[in-house]
Amino acid sequence: MTSINRTEIETTRVPVRLQKLLAEAGVASRRACEELITNGRVRVNGVLINKLGSKAIPEIDDVTIDGVSIRLPQKVLYLFHKPRGIITSMSDPEGRACVGDYASNLAKRVFPVGRLDFNVSGLLLLTNDGMFAQKLSHPQFGIKRKYLARVKGELTAQRARLLEKGLSFDDGFGKLTSVKEVKESKVSVELLGTLKGPESLLEVVATEGRNHFVKNILDAVGLPVNKLSRIEFGPFRLGNIKSGQIREIALKEELLG
Repeated sequence: MTSINRTEIETTRVPVRLQKLLAEAGVASRRACEELITNGRVRVNGVLINKLGSKAIPEIDDVTIDGVSIRLPQKVLYLFHKPRGIITSMSDPEGRACVGDYASNLAKRVFPVGRLDFNVSGLLLLTNDGMFAQKLSHPQFGIKRKYLARVKGELTAQRARLLEKGLSFDDGFGKLTSVKEVKESKVSVELLGTLKGPESLLEVVATEGRNHFVKNILDAVGLPVNKLSRIEFGPFRLGNIKSGQIREIALKEELLG
């Protein structure tokens, strides 16, 4: 089970103004919902809310009116272990294998948060929440992405300094948050295969998702990537999800541990 605490999730979920949330739940018009709040009839997680401006997270918070829980508009979130050789798209006019082939039976229509390159496997988030996807994907929020990279060559101290200091590319400056060599493990072998010859296994953390970014920056310091898998995205972890599997995050239960 993926366990994520409230502090972590609040960095990525977007709280909604209470009157807007109640209106979207079909309680009443937004103006009428404002009156419900100012009249002291609304509580969030048992706490009385009688001033406008308060917010709540639909997937986590319990909102009541006169003691009756409100069924809030729910967003969905799935963790998908994208196999290598799959296009990060819900459909493909050329008929190539894509994420949509795996997500077609889900209860609600979803879309990928960001992307993973064709030859990169690992954690891909699927949701129907556009604001959440924007906050996770946009560089300004600095959401961390962690990868395991099987590379040719050795991570020297000089190469590590260059990667963390940053390099200039045609599409702008880029750097890694951290990079270190790690030992081969059962997980790394399942994701990337066994190291061969002059190869190293690296744990790489970046805060941006430009196309081929991790591959390009490692290649720029003489560490060409043979295989790459993403194992974390923000507070979400790939864990034991098998290749091609999708796991729904039951937000109230799992996110709060």
